[in-house]
This record gives sequence, C-alpha cells and structure tokens, in this order.
Amino acid sequence: MTASAVPIFMRALRDGFSALFADAEVTLGVHLDATPGARVWVGYDDPTLQSTPTSARSQQALATMGTRNRDEAGEVSCAVFVENGDGDMDAVLSEAEGMVDQLGHWLVNATFQDLPQFTTVLFGDSTQWLMDRTEYGAAVLVQFSVAFKARIYP
Repeated sequence: MTASAVPIFMRALRDGFSALFADAEVTLGVHLDATPGARVWVGYDDPTLQSTPTSARSQQALATMGTRNRDEAGEVSCAVFVENGDGDMDAVLSEAEGMVDQLGHWLVNATFQDLPQFTTVLFGDSTQWLMDRTEYGAAVLVQFSVAFKARIYP
C-alpha cells in the first residue's frame, strides 16, 4: 500500500518528459549550473518566491463507503528553463514555447498504462512565463503545474 501517489506520479512525469527531449536535461527538482541549455524540472517551485517551496500538493478522501480505498487529487509543480548563452530572447522564447507545447500534448495523450491508479492527468490551471537576461544570456522560465486524480488501493 502506498500512502500517496505523488512520488509515483513525479517519477512518471520525469520519465515521460525525458523521452520527449533528447537535448534537454530533465530532473526531479532543480538542477542548474553555468551551462546554457534547456531543462525541465519536475517537482519545482521557485524557492526565491516563497519561504517554504512546495514541489507537490495533494488531498485525500475515502473513495467509497465500506472500503479502505482512497481518492487523491493533487498537482505537481514543474518548470521549463531555457537559457541560450547569447542575447536572442525571441529564440529562447520560441524554444520554451515549443517545449511547453510538447509537454502539454504528451500529457493529453499519455496513457499512464503502467499506473492504473491514475484516473485523470491534466496540464495545470496556472502557468507563469518569466523572461530575463542573465550573465549567461537570454533566459525564459515557464512555471506550470500538472494536476492528477488517483485511486489508492490498500
């Protein structure tokens, strides 16, 4: 029995997102170094924006009367980060846009067949786009969430 579907879901997102991008680094949590490139972070919430960052949120309720099954609904915070090493903001924005489009398309079509307890997976309801110029060039950070509903069996 699992206490929560969150860790299983986070790993499934990491593995699925990794299969989409040959040239992007996909990690659980933030991994950032001085190398320009594209990254996808699963379980990310910007620690500079709040005192206690949250990688995922969920709530559980009893699924049906007379059973010990539980329904869990939640969301995992994710981000796409693209930094190109020069000042071409339009190129970075286009690359980030393409990555987010691919992630959204994959989430609509992913079957999660290895995870039968997941009944719903949706691209989250909140997306934030941040453009910046860093010492490494133009950069775009896209923060988004992926929502899920799962049935947890005893």
